[in-house]
Amino acid sequence: MKKIILLIVPMALVFGTFIITSCEKEDSLSKKVQQNEIVSNKNYELPAELKTNLKQVNDLVVFENKEQFDKISNLLILETEKYIESYFLKFDKSVTEEEVNIIVEEEGFNPNYVYEAFENYHSIASLRAELVILEAKWLDNSELEGDNPAYYPISERCLPIANANGEYQIGESIYRVEQSGTVYEIVNEDYTALETIRNAPELDLKSTIPNVIIHREVAVNSSKSTNESCLAYVRQDDWHKAYGNYKMYMIIDLDWDGYGSAAKAKTKAYRRKKKLFGGTKWGRHWTSMTAEVSVSDFTHGCTYQKTYKSGIKSRRWAYYVAVHVYASGKIIRTKKGGYFWGEHSIGSRSKVTYSW
Repeated sequence: MKKIILLIVPMALVFGTFIITSCEKEDSLSKKVQQNEIVSNKNYELPAELKTNLKQVNDLVVFENKEQFDKISNLLILETEKYIESYFLKFDKSVTEEEVNIIVEEEGFNPNYVYEAFENYHSIASLRAELVILEAKWLDNSELEGDNPAYYPISERCLPIANANGEYQIGESIYRVEQSGTVYEIVNEDYTALETIRNAPELDLKSTIPNVIIHREVAVNSSKSTNESCLAYVRQDDWHKAYGNYKMYMIIDLDWDGYGSAAKAKTKAYRRKKKLFGGTKWGRHWTSMTAEVSVSDFTHGCTYQKTYKSGIKSRRWAYYVAVHVYASGKIIRTKKGGYFWGEHSIGSRSKVTYSW
């Protein structure tokens, strides 16, 4: 299986390049907008629960326990979704995708504002923020060539709290999620072991290091994926050209999520845009989206355990949608042969089921 790099986290804001020269066009757009009061950057305030003191040690955000991690990471996602939804309340049902995307770009709406406010409040140099910059540079091209540099095999809720190396701490356990998909769980707050791993990236995964548990040792490799072998890490993705200059990106993945793993389906929408001074680039496209995931879990020895199904997650206006099913505190394994699929759609144009 080829190595694919993609972001499980949100893209950097790509400023609009549409210039509306017609007063009639502007009037038409304004009539489509309701006068609902929306949350803006100026009046948004982080809830008290997200201002809970978070210790940082050795460049790690430290959560007291799993309960605190779950509470804060889940609330961050919910707050972000509420923030985005509050912005789009001003559009009535008759508004078109083109009109919405023009207004979003003109107003410079930032869907990452809640994450940024949280990271700034706690002085966190997050993996999320770094990946946003990398993807913005990748999108600033006429063709989307090569791997998306913003991909990291970690779930969305971990991105704002992990450092640039994919590291964070819950209780006495330190987690380091590498781009290969391998996860180091370092128990007993052993920062010496963490430094050993940091400074020896070529470390043999079979080596025994005190206080270190290694998850998902086998890198993604399609040649090892047969009906007789069950893997602890699987990732598949594909482009689907919806129409014209619009594309849908589909991902099915076994993410690392906090202290266990999760199966994920993620849909992303892009569109080609004109640059202000000539040429083209790519950016997010706001549209309606859905995603759904189902995975059958097996033991390391390929004994069937359980099938997890997410149900459909829908957004009326989004530039991506991701849905997970969690196996809290354990590792989901699957095998090749139709046991893992995601269903993806954007707007009314495309609906695709992608399976592995």
